[in-house]
Amino acid sequence: MTTYALDDKDNTISAGNGTDFFQGPGGGGDSLRGNGGNDTFDIQTGQTGLIDGGSGYDRIHLTGPGYNKLDAGLNIVGVEELGLVDKG
Repeated sequence: MTTYALDDKDNTISAGNGTDFFQGPGGGGDSLRGNGGNDTFDIQTGQTGLIDGGSGYDRIHLTGPGYNKLDAGLNIVGVEELGLVDKG
């Protein structure tokens, strides 16, 4: 598994074909592409841009304060599961 750390700036990451884990705060307009494999995007409220899971079974976990809200500026493609995670 490869882990990609996100920050509050604009991140552009295109992962490989394995299982990948994207983790970080909301903020910038990111372009996150999981490509092949079963990927997890562990993001916070305020995330904008694009999340493209690609092939495989991909998940988005919303975490942090206000973790139950998706930003209208976030486009989601190829993701099979959306979860709310209270890491309080």
